[in-house]
Amino acid sequence: MSEGSIRLVGVGSLVGTEPACTSHTDCQLEGMDARSPCSNSRCKDYNSKTNLRNVHHYFLRPLLASSAPEQVAHKVQDLLWELDSLTLDAQQLLEKLLRIYKDEDEEKATEAPHPIIPAVSSQHDQVPNQVQEKAPNVHGYIKLENSDYQAKFDYPCPNSRADWGCVLTAQGLEDAIDKCEKDLRCMAFVSIPHHSVEGWLTIFLKNGASDPAANQGTTIYIKPQSGGGNRVQPAVNQTTGQKHSANQKSVLQPRPCVWEELQAQRDMRGRREERLMRACGWKGLTDEKWASILANSSLTSADNFQHPAGGKAIPGGQLTLTLKDRQDQVFKAMFMSKTGPEEFHLSQLLVYQLDRLMGLYQMVPTYSRHLRRAELQAVGLVQTVGTLRDNFAQLKDSSGGVTGTMSAQVSAPVSVKTHLTVPSLVELTQAVTPMGTEQRDDLEYILLSWLARLPLPTSLYGIRGRRLLLTKADAAFQGSTENQEKLLHYLHNCHFPQHLYMVLDTARDRRCSLAQQVFQQVKSALPPSHSQDLHIGQYSMESLISTMDRDMNRLLDLMDTCIDKFGKDVVLYQEAMKTG
Repeated sequence: MSEGSIRLVGVGSLVGTEPACTSHTDCQLEGMDARSPCSNSRCKDYNSKTNLRNVHHYFLRPLLASSAPEQVAHKVQDLLWELDSLTLDAQQLLEKLLRIYKDEDEEKATEAPHPIIPAVSSQHDQVPNQVQEKAPNVHGYIKLENSDYQAKFDYPCPNSRADWGCVLTAQGLEDAIDKCEKDLRCMAFVSIPHHSVEGWLTIFLKNGASDPAANQGTTIYIKPQSGGGNRVQPAVNQTTGQKHSANQKSVLQPRPCVWEELQAQRDMRGRREERLMRACGWKGLTDEKWASILANSSLTSADNFQHPAGGKAIPGGQLTLTLKDRQDQVFKAMFMSKTGPEEFHLSQLLVYQLDRLMGLYQMVPTYSRHLRRAELQAVGLVQTVGTLRDNFAQLKDSSGGVTGTMSAQVSAPVSVKTHLTVPSLVELTQAVTPMGTEQRDDLEYILLSWLARLPLPTSLYGIRGRRLLLTKADAAFQGSTENQEKLLHYLHNCHFPQHLYMVLDTARDRRCSLAQQVFQQVKSALPPSHSQDLHIGQYSMESLISTMDRDMNRLLDLMDTCIDKFGKDVVLYQEAMKTG
């Protein structure tokens, strides 16, 4: 760069064709997924990704990181992160740069929350001018005029004009709704007219939608199925559409962006759920029934305490609880409360929600539960747990209770599984071989392990020595690159469940984040005091969402490569109609 201009001084080696490849792994860029699928034996768009990465490394990062104006600094940081993770192409980069340049000219967002206009008074503190109606041509959103969620339901988001919440500029109502639809945390938004552009709006995305307050001049739009006014709806199991009240609390949740596809798969997912329950010895039970059992049953005994990985000095642990429901039926469950550094009960819950959203049904039912001091005392978990110390002491709240996860314990016989029935292939298969039931079960266990970044255990255990089942996933999302590549070799067989492909492909078409949906489910399941700062070790929620979405995209790219080579009918298999 000279005198403010970038000048070309050399081209080095110039290559006019994309690199040759035999599998997706050949198209990685310096060990990273470059989003360049291997198609027709060439790494698609690899050269443009390489050029963009070099421009970013040598020019854009030094220039933008050091000279971004304060009012757009957070947007620049988001852009640099996207460039670092190779998720942008040149056209998308140009559009984002132009948008940032345009935003720089707009007035800075106020540093206080959006202005609170004096509310219309009412003798009974009602909302006299609040009008509830379906807004025209806006996908069934409920419109509440002269209403606001003042200082409630705010959350941070990329490109926000303020650091205290998600404050965005929308080019009209349709654009505002589109922004809310694309953010799975958004359950409603408050709008006010834009301060300088007629027809535009300033919007405040909200992750809740209850108890609005009167506020002249502001309008609330509530996402369909999110509730409204003082209405509160029970949580909805997003994979089946069934309502449940596992923790006896009402939670407002938006529909996932793949809702229609999940509904289309409802019967198939019901068969998968029934097959899992029968295999585990839980005939007649469902995820919904397990939710109630694990959340509401009383504790009668505790045994088999195990320290977290790392030894006795690490607080927390896991143990087997005996539960009794209101009909005096007895069940076994594993309770864990772990906050690192190697194992986390949050990981256990995340993997369960990931498994159900993907429709794999490879993990036992798992739910969050807060054990009260009285419950702990009744089973001897206040002062001793197999030792002279309270291993949960450092994780307990001020009331003496502890929050963790409760997972159903398998009733059917479990024994060693001698080997995986799916071959491990370093390169993409040359021909797709149809798989039997046990092979597909093994494959889907591997798929979940790969998506959750879980290493395969050294010793495999299956129900009756055959069907693998994930019962412990507290070390998830920390797997090494080597582990991921080892698991990927099993996926080179080019055999995948059709319903999984449809979910991933639908999310891609709609440009939405399935990982955000997983976290939304987890946040709704946790007590409010535990759902604000979700992280696993050094990885923040934002970082985990990015990693999960990137892994899902990489899996979808591999599926596409296989389909290009062999065809959908060969690569994708459907769920058999028969259960059991």
